Amino acid sequence: MAVKQLKGWVYSEKLLIKWKDLFLIYDEYDNKVRLCDDLIKSHSDYLLIKYESIKGGINDRIKQGARYTNCDRCNFKAVKLDRN
Repeated sequence: MAVKQLKGWVYSEKLLIKWKDLFLIYDEYDNKVRLCDDLIKSHSDYLLIKYESIKGGINDRIKQGARYTNCDRCNFKAVKLDRN
């Protein structure tokens, strides 16, 4: 069950950020989203699920010449080093 909830947050966060302009009290809303995100990111299972959701795009950009290094927080190769 926890894995499904963590996967749900990966997609919910994307929508919340995309739709942020639809909310009238953005600063308060943004702080709550960031707090939730920080709490969830403290779970290593979430970090793996999040990485799995973006790994394909990272691999595609690496094939196009982008360079990545390991993230200090999750230790996955997910930090882009250049602007390619």
